[in-house]
Amino acid sequence: MTSALFMNGALVTYGLQIAGFIAASALQTETFYDVLGGINFLSLAWLGYSSTSERLLYLTALFCISRGWLLVFLAWRAHNRKGDSRFDGVIAKPMLFFVYWMAQGTWVYLISLPLLIVQKTNNNGGTSNDDDALRAVDYSLFVGLAFSIYLEISSDIQKTRWILDGRQGGFCQVGWWKYSRHPNYAGEIFQGWFAAFLSFDSKNISSLLAFLS
Repeated sequence: MTSALFMNGALVTYGLQIAGFIAASALQTETFYDVLGGINFLSLAWLGYSSTSERLLYLTALFCISRGWLLVFLAWRAHNRKGDSRFDGVIAKPMLFFVYWMAQGTWVYLISLPLLIVQKTNNNGGTSNDDDALRAVDYSLFVGLAFSIYLEISSDIQKTRWILDGRQGGFCQVGWWKYSRHPNYAGEIFQGWFAAFLSFDSKNISSLLAFLS
C-alpha cells in the first residue's frame, strides 16, 4: 500500500473531480464544486491513516479541521450568494469547465501532499523525522500550524460578519483585516509551510518534494 499511496491519492482525487465534472456539466450547476473539493481533502486524509504515529495523528486532526472548515464555509457562502461568480460564463463551455475541475484536483492533491508523505512514512514503519519521538521543534511547528488554521477561520468569520453588517466603511478593517488585505489567505499559506516542514525527513526524498512544493 505504501508504494502505491501517492498513486492511489491521485486516482481518488482526479476520479472524484472527473465524476463531479460529469454530474455538474449534466446538471449545468457549480453548486457542489467546493463541497466535492472538501470531500476530496477528507478522503485523502482517510486514505492512508494509521494511528500508530503521534505525528500523523496530530497532523491529520489539524488537516481535517482546516479542510472541514473550508468545506463548510465555501458551501455556505455559495448557497448564501445563490451562486458563484467564478463560474459566470464557464459552465456553458465544457472544456473550460473541465479545466476548473482539474485545477481543483491538482490544488487538493498538492495541499494534501505533506499529509500523504507522513502517511507513507508511518506505514513504512517509521516516522516523518529522524527520531521516533516528537521534538520541541515539532511541537512548535504544530502550534504554528494550529495558529495558521485559527487565523484563516477567524478571518473568514470576521469578514463575513462585516459583510452581513452592511460593509461599513467600504473596506474591511475589523480584526485581522486591520493588518492585512488577505489574512485568510495568509493563514492558508502558513498552513502549507508548517505542514511541509512537519513532513520533511532528510532520509526520504519524497519529503523534500513536499517541502519544495
